Amino acid sequence: MVLPWQNLAVRMDYEWHWRDYEYAQTLFTDNDGLLSARADTTRILFLQVSKPFPYSLTVALQYQGIWNDSNIPVYHYTKNVFTAQVTWTY
Repeated sequence: MVLPWQNLAVRMDYEWHWRDYEYAQTLFTDNDGLLSARADTTRILFLQVSKPFPYSLTVALQYQGIWNDSNIPVYHYTKNVFTAQVTWTY
């Protein structure tokens, strides 16, 4: 989607995944200290704002957030990634 000012382009993607594993873990215990099957919920958000410049250059700022909720503590995490990039098309 291109915004009506400054020729800014915005992109947003959102994903939501549910994963229930059939078999129990053999390495990591759950919150109760038991070897149980994993059950994960993962949410992923991707945002990008880009602006074209003269000479076929484009500057983009990106954010990706990942939130993984799991009943096994070692798989329960949050990740935030920020990226800036310059591209040139010929």
